[in-house]
Amino acid sequence: MKKQQVKTMFNQIAHRYDLMNRVMTAGLDLLWRKKAVLLLRPIQPKTLLDVATGTGDFIIAAAKHLKTLQSITAIDIAETMLKKAKEKLAKHPLAIPVQLLQEDAEQLPFADNSFDAITVGFGVRNFEHLEQGLKELYRVLRKGGRVVILEPGEPSQPIIKNLFQWYFHRFLPTLGGWISGHKEAYAYLPASVAQFPKPQKFLHLCKQIGYQNPHYFRWSFGACLCYVLEK
Repeated sequence: MKKQQVKTMFNQIAHRYDLMNRVMTAGLDLLWRKKAVLLLRPIQPKTLLDVATGTGDFIIAAAKHLKTLQSITAIDIAETMLKKAKEKLAKHPLAIPVQLLQEDAEQLPFADNSFDAITVGFGVRNFEHLEQGLKELYRVLRKGGRVVILEPGEPSQPIIKNLFQWYFHRFLPTLGGWISGHKEAYAYLPASVAQFPKPQKFLHLCKQIGYQNPHYFRWSFGACLCYVLEK
């Protein structure tokens, strides 16, 4: 049920997705993606899989900052998001081939050990079966490869935390409804973040699956969490 709801929701908000991201994060989401991509440089990846690609911002960041890349494969469950990604890539021609596919992250159509690196931008919490999705990412990642995952977090400093909670839980759904026309989608955002495992619990799950050296970074006072997993 969750999978179909997520697919429908993102198809409905695709036309305002980029605008809402820029407004919602004051443009910081682009910086977070760049920083995440730079964490892949030490492994010098040639092949990259971008999961829950949305409108393709991670694709553009990876192609720009990872000079060793030879190909990018990007998947999303929502066809309208992929259409927007295709339109965006047409305006930002890349020097390497990009394949856009409508696929389910919990049932990836790729062989074991297919990719040197994997990126997921604010999509893991939307997995219907979290453990299954993480296992699939592990399966298609080559030994020595790396996964970087971005997810919303929550600031820990009391004053900033209180302001953030008001913005995230009260103001954001109204703002999102006004910009996108779908308030429920931006009410889902804080609800899904609240239901997602806390960092230590998430890292423990990743370690149980087999990931090596799972760790995370807190960016922008903790508003963004960047998880790094290795195989």
